[in-house]
Amino acid sequence: MDHAEIVHLVNTDPVAQTLLESPVAMRLGYVGLDGHPRTVPVAYLWNGKAFVFASPTTAYKVKAIAAHPQVSFSVDTYSAEVRRKVAAKLGAEPVAD
Repeated sequence: MDHAEIVHLVNTDPVAQTLLESPVAMRLGYVGLDGHPRTVPVAYLWNGKAFVFASPTTAYKVKAIAAHPQVSFSVDTYSAEVRRKVAAKLGAEPVAD
């Protein structure tokens, strides 16, 4: 997928929309300055074109991402309510609490 396809998917997919509307943290993955992987929770905003998160410019992760700009992220669904909404969008059986 290219960037335009990803943006279209995030803006139109019902499961993605359910996750974006939920108060769920993003986990940002990046490579530290020492070459080891890191994963940290971050609050985020989807602005319709990109995920945006804020951090002090002096934060370790900012320096590390500037040195190694390849990042990853995941959005977790720990909430039973969010899991039920996602299951409903997928047409799946309700998830037990």
